[in-house]
Amino acid sequence: MLGTEEYKVLKRNMGNNFVIIGPMRSGSSSLCSYLDSHPDITCKFELLHRNHYKGTIAGVHDYLASRVFDVAPTPFRGFKMLYHQMWGRKTPDCYMIQSILKSFGCKVIHLTRRNHFESFVSKCLARRSKVWNVFRTKKADKHFTMERPGIIDEYNRPITVNPEEYLAYIQKLNRWQQAVNELYHDCFKVSYETLEMQLYDVADFLGAPRKPMTCDTIKLRTKSMSEVVSNYDEVKDLLPLIEREVPLLNSLGSVDWRTRSCGWGNHR
Repeated sequence: MLGTEEYKVLKRNMGNNFVIIGPMRSGSSSLCSYLDSHPDITCKFELLHRNHYKGTIAGVHDYLASRVFDVAPTPFRGFKMLYHQMWGRKTPDCYMIQSILKSFGCKVIHLTRRNHFESFVSKCLARRSKVWNVFRTKKADKHFTMERPGIIDEYNRPITVNPEEYLAYIQKLNRWQQAVNELYHDCFKVSYETLEMQLYDVADFLGAPRKPMTCDTIKLRTKSMSEVVSNYDEVKDLLPLIEREVPLLNSLGSVDWRTRSCGWGNHR
């Protein structure tokens, strides 16, 4: 008979642990909800935040074990982690995280969103309204639900987009995305735009049987982009220019949209 600790170690080494890594507003909550609806999968939401990195690797390791990897009742178990939770302003916490995930034998699902502008607008709408997720059923105190009147209308109130802020956003996003691909070269890539079509592929990657999955999250943006971005006509012509020049700007710095000249260190 295996003791409790031996069983936990064996359970960790079965290769059934996983993590979802991706940017904000990329559908990570929806993917978590889908996977958690699978009878053989437990998928927690965000478990790691900046305050956890103040401790030791062993402390963070034990925390994850106590929240999901040693306690989940299902054969497959994991959680989601956002890009900004891996990188600090000064310290590259990604290496600490990589070591911890390796100790649990985690498979990595890398979630991205192809439409950077929609992702940026979604982030701005959520930050302004403080409405990040809406679920059909209550998940946790920090999550909003449909029980609150007018919450969708509040999220869809128009915002003004600053092109330079958008440039800084996708510069950072592209760098983070490239770093994750390099750190976890054997990750499974999932796109926001094809998420529902890839669900069985995700299950196959984890080794879980193909079973029906449902999502408990509700789509927040109900209006067109021109309705939620007050200066959409002004910025839409800049979008192709920004997307085309970002690979170059990632190495050169920022751009002054009035002169289209490159500068250094204006966006971080």
